[in-house]
Amino acid sequence: MKNKKMKIDLEDVKKEVVMSLSPKEAQEILTRDGPNTMTPLPTILEWVKLCKQLFSGFSILLWTGAILCLVTYGIQMYFTKDSTKDIVYLGIVSAVMVTITSCFSYYQEAKSSRIMESFKNMVPQVLVIRGGEKMQINVQNVVVGDLVEVKGGDQIPADIPLIFAQGCKVDNSLIGESEPQTHFPDFTHKNPLETNICFFSTNCVEGTARGIVVATGDSTMMGRIATLTSGLEAGKTPIAVEIEHFIHLITSVMSIHFQEDSSPAHVLLMKGAPERIWEFCSSYLLNGQEYPIDNEINEAFQNVYLELRSLGKHVLGMIQAVAGFFTYFVILAENGFKPIDLLGIRLNWENQYFNDLEDSYGQQWTFEQWKVVEFTCHTAFFASIVVLQWADLITCKTHPNFFQEGMRNKILILGILEETLLTAFLSYTPSMGKALRMYPFKILWWHAIPYSLLICIYDAMRKLTIHCHPGSWLERETYY
Repeated sequence: MKNKKMKIDLEDVKKEVVMSLSPKEAQEILTRDGPNTMTPLPTILEWVKLCKQLFSGFSILLWTGAILCLVTYGIQMYFTKDSTKDIVYLGIVSAVMVTITSCFSYYQEAKSSRIMESFKNMVPQVLVIRGGEKMQINVQNVVVGDLVEVKGGDQIPADIPLIFAQGCKVDNSLIGESEPQTHFPDFTHKNPLETNICFFSTNCVEGTARGIVVATGDSTMMGRIATLTSGLEAGKTPIAVEIEHFIHLITSVMSIHFQEDSSPAHVLLMKGAPERIWEFCSSYLLNGQEYPIDNEINEAFQNVYLELRSLGKHVLGMIQAVAGFFTYFVILAENGFKPIDLLGIRLNWENQYFNDLEDSYGQQWTFEQWKVVEFTCHTAFFASIVVLQWADLITCKTHPNFFQEGMRNKILILGILEETLLTAFLSYTPSMGKALRMYPFKILWWHAIPYSLLICIYDAMRKLTIHCHPGSWLERETYY
């Protein structure tokens, strides 16, 4: 039994001698291919990277707005000693916002660059077999054809297909594997990413293995990926994408479509403010024929635009206005100012030196006290508009009406919830009184909720009437 084991060991030694390179051959290959290192990427100073994030694109606009706020406050202070600090807070918020978003973008970029930097921190020594002898060499001197031996805790010095493995597991997290992968000396797939190759810069976490080097330096899989990514332009960060998307929404959105009749021509659709889009147009298409936009057509467009815009107010605008002002007057009335007594008190109301304003019950108020009431009314008015937007969104996104179809769009439900929570945060956070002049109000002052239900009922009745009586006055005045 002992002789048989010795015979097997001798056979393994013979195979290693045949498969391994001689020191002379290894030196020749090293001279031909160069050291086993990756070409360093051009580096940019960290402070330059941060400055690019702070002062580029949309960030410049925010910085300009913040500076203008501070300049405006300085001008107000020069002419008026008791100028308000609202504009200062707005400038500070803008500066803080652009700083935070830029720091996030810089952090994302730095996190990506650290992966490439980690390649430089490889283990300097590696165990190779040359001429049948094991030797420790510098990892930069590893060449194609070297017989390499790795064990748990070693970093893979090159791309190595295995010829022997015993419980070998390699951490391939750099290429997307969530758990260490067990490697075998079997050739399982033509694609190197799908077979049992140990890739350069990955880590052997347990077991032992031997393999023959097939690629070093920039020729490795990681080296080729690094070369490709370094030649590409830096993509936009998620924050930059969202900001660009937001800008498109508040200006105009374009899309290009094929015509339905399989025509080779394309149709450009622009969504946004009609009057702004009209400014970019020099001609219009009618019945397949193009006509220039003259003064007569321009005037006709303006008339139609004003008519369509006014129809929107007929549908929901009046209910929103009534709800907002009802909330406003209720809060003032509960604080002693009846609606009838509000007429004619504007001069005293805005006079900061007038500190004995009487309400409807003879109680006197200082300028600061009644301003807090006014700002509370503003906050409640803002909350009323948000609540009414629930109904606007529901009525626009449900057909034929909300009571028949219901609300099954989870994204829209999440949006309504998020909007409401943000409103509550701005209204009931104590520090908002100084920062945004938003003051908390009673739960019972959410008077817009019944009006929101009224909009849903009104819209359901409107749609039902239009369905039963097509072409009626209601359809002509409220539907387009």
